[in-house]
Amino acid sequence: MKEDNTNSNKFTQVRTGYARAAMLLMAVNLFMTGYVVTRLAQYTSETQEPAQTETPVATTSENKS
Repeated sequence: MKEDNTNSNKFTQVRTGYARAAMLLMAVNLFMTGYVVTRLAQYTSETQEPAQTETPVATTSENKS
């Protein structure tokens, strides 16, 4: 008897065009995620800088009895 291996190999074969497209999309996703994270980090650091440069004012309370 001759075994038919075409059905078992059908699921393991990958077309290289699809694999390349998937790798390209993953690379684009990685770069775009990195870009967005760095832009958000710059945005939050710019908005926090004025709050860090202000000096607190010490107040004294006088108890007049």
